[in-house]
Amino acid sequence: TVFKLLCYNGFQNLLDTAESFHWNSLDFARHSKISSNTTGKERKMVHKIKYVILSLLFSTSLFSCTKVYFGSNEVKTNLAKPPESKRIYAPELTKAKEKTGIVVVKLDKGTILAPLICPQEILVDLKPVAKLYSGEKIILYLPPGTHNLQTIPQSVCKALPSAGLLTTTFNLKENEKYIFRIKRGYEGAFYITLESKEKLNNN
Repeated sequence: TVFKLLCYNGFQNLLDTAESFHWNSLDFARHSKISSNTTGKERKMVHKIKYVILSLLFSTSLFSCTKVYFGSNEVKTNLAKPPESKRIYAPELTKAKEKTGIVVVKLDKGTILAPLICPQEILVDLKPVAKLYSGEKIILYLPPGTHNLQTIPQSVCKALPSAGLLTTTFNLKENEKYIFRIKRGYEGAFYITLESKEKLNNN
C-alpha cells in the first residue's frame, strides 16, 4: 500500500510537472521575441520537443513503479501453506524431535506486474528436503550445529542467467527457531533472507 501511494504520488507529481512545463512554455512564447517571429513549422517543432520531454518523464516514472512492483510480496508465516507430500523429499526432518531447533523456509508470492514466482527446491547441507511453490513453507526440525540452507530455482527459471544455487549459513542451537524468506528482487534474482530468530520456551 505504501509503494502504491508512492507511485501514485510520483504520477501526480509528474502531472503537476507537465502542467507547470506547459504553462511556463506558454509564458516563454508570449515574452520571447523569437517566438513572435517563428513560423508555424518552428512552433510545431517546439511542441514536439515539449512532448518528447514529457514522454521521457512519464517513462522514468513508470520504470520506477515497475521496479517497485516487479519484486515479490512477503507471505505471513502463519498464512503460508505446506507443500504437497509428494514434494517433501525428507519427511523425517518435518517431524518434531527433542534436542532440535526449528527452521522455517517460505517462498514469497508474486506481484501485480509479475504474478508468477518460480518454484524453488530447498536443500539443507546439500540434501534436497522439499520443493516449494509460491506462498508455501516447509518446517524443519534440525539438530544443533552449523547448517547450510540452499535453494535452486526450478521450472523455466533454470534457464535464467540469475539462476543458480543460493546458500546461507546459520548456527542453530537447541530450542531455537529461524524463519527464512526466499524473495525475488526487482531485477529477477532470488535471495534468501533471515526474517527472524528467536529462543523458544523449553516448557
